[in-house]
Amino acid sequence: MKQIAIIKKIIKHYKKIGIGIAIMFLLSFFVNVKLILFIVLAIFSNTWLALLQMKFSMPSDFELSTLAVVIATLVFGLKIGIFVAITTKLVATILRGKIIIDNVFQIMSYSLAAIFVSWFSGGDIVVLGLLATFIANMFMFTISQFLLGVSLFDNLAYTLTNVFGNFLFFTIIANPIYLIMK
Repeated sequence: MKQIAIIKKIIKHYKKIGIGIAIMFLLSFFVNVKLILFIVLAIFSNTWLALLQMKFSMPSDFELSTLAVVIATLVFGLKIGIFVAITTKLVATILRGKIIIDNVFQIMSYSLAAIFVSWFSGGDIVVLGLLATFIANMFMFTISQFLLGVSLFDNLAYTLTNVFGNFLFFTIIANPIYLIMK
């Protein structure tokens, strides 16, 4: 039943998705096709995960933006890494229909991760990814706690689910995806 609701939401936004695909197709004449496919898959996967999380009422922050940002930065450079940081979060936020100030800071945290990874681009992707996850989460935890007024319980729930999810993503799927993209 939940899958049907997600499919209905995608159908509801088919024009936006179609425009996005058309833009990516046009860009493919000027940009690396592998890059375009990676960005589209990163946006789709992160959006799907965000829509799936909407179905649960508990605070959680499983996302694929950090993974996508780290891989994009290592393979395509800092500018593309920051572009992926912005687009993966922005598209998911727009399609969820819930844009809040927190999203701006999340984009900033992913951008910080991209900057960090660009400094150590010769390192191991798993180590870099886990360190980037730590940096992004410490930034978000601090902002959420002291600027946005998120409760300590919710803040810990968001942070710990994000760290756990990214630990799984980086230790299980980061290397194979990175090797394909290189």
